Amino acid sequence: KILLPAPLPFWLGLAVAFLLKPITLWLSRRLRFHRKGAAFAVMLLFYLLLGFLLWLLAAVLFQQGSDLVRSIPPFYDNSVRPLLHRGALLINGLLDDFSPQTARVLVEKSEEFGGSLSAAVTELSTATLTHAAAIAKKIPFWLTTIAFSILCSVFISMDYGTVVQFLLKLLPAKLQPVLLRCKQHLCGTLLRMLKAYLILLLITFLQLFLGFFLLDIEQPLLWATVLALLDFLPFIGTGLVLIPW
Repeated sequence: KILLPAPLPFWLGLAVAFLLKPITLWLSRRLRFHRKGAAFAVMLLFYLLLGFLLWLLAAVLFQQGSDLVRSIPPFYDNSVRPLLHRGALLINGLLDDFSPQTARVLVEKSEEFGGSLSAAVTELSTATLTHAAAIAKKIPFWLTTIAFSILCSVFISMDYGTVVQFLLKLLPAKLQPVLLRCKQHLCGTLLRMLKAYLILLLITFLQLFLGFFLLDIEQPLLWATVLALLDFLPFIGTGLVLIPW
């Protein structure tokens, strides 16, 4: 809890440099770039593209998410409340023929439940916006961490071999072969699994976004992102939302 956050930018930078190392090596060999120049160019293009995509995605999700949260109370007042009222009247009409006293109690309880539910919906909408504002206050801290991580990744990528050898020398000699075998296992198995899952996640997202866009569903990007993430979780799929919808 105490030691991990301090060198976190270094480890993030090392991870990014490790993931982009194949592209750097390919660029330096095929185009005969200098190793450090190729590393700097790859890092620059990667962060420019990533920053643009994240900014675009965050802007759209924030706008659509805000619109969705604001639309919940009117949706409840215009759709859910009348539906509950009609259901209460229907049940009241059926019970009135058998027990008028029970019908009156049911009407009173349904009105109390409707008021409580309306207040809960309003509080939920307000709490969501407040929570979003609290998260926004932490943005400067994360921006600082990201800035240091970017610097670390650039410098580590330009001297990747030297940094890795330095880290290996800090470990006992007996642990070095074990660590290298673990690295080969991670690259050969887990990274391929992660790549496969990300490809499936991207396909699901594109299918959902295209379908919502063609059906003229409001906030198509927000719904496609949420459902794609739900599909990524175990035992939960898009059908859990799409079939009732």
